[in-house]
Amino acid sequence: IESYQNSGLRSLAVAFRDFDSVPKDGWNNNKDLETNMTLLAVFGIEDPLRPSVPGAIEDCRKAGIDVRMCTGDALSTAISIGKGCGILRSTDFDKDGNPKEGFAMTGAEFDDRVHLKDDKAPHVVRRVFDPEINDAVDKLAPQFLLDEKGNKKLDMEAFDKLW
Repeated sequence: IESYQNSGLRSLAVAFRDFDSVPKDGWNNNKDLETNMTLLAVFGIEDPLRPSVPGAIEDCRKAGIDVRMCTGDALSTAISIGKGCGILRSTDFDKDGNPKEGFAMTGAEFDDRVHLKDDKAPHVVRRVFDPEINDAVDKLAPQFLLDEKGNKKLDMEAFDKLW
């Protein structure tokens, strides 16, 4: 899976499990349903870049626009795609080949870093970035503060620092 992600492919797994009857908790309890499965295949699919994308990114750079990408993909997939289209350049990486701080992150990490949170409201289960494992996980976390239209409120200072 990791080699697929590092090649810019989206990884998919196909598995099955036989049931003799409807489970006692029904079909909506995914945690229990997704155990004791037989893996059939793991494969990667590519969503190729449109040929015009690298040139468009270069045109933006020449115009003084620093292009960024926010993704729901696995971070390694996003890094590979970012390299391929010119969003991430060699200067965006450290000597070990890892993206420098703030140059590549998951959507969950971006949300956690630049949106204001409501620490007084009850926590909700949402996707958050866990720096200990360098990945996004579902856990109880503060709700985001929302504006009158229901959009997440931006912490402009954190956003400006990141970008």
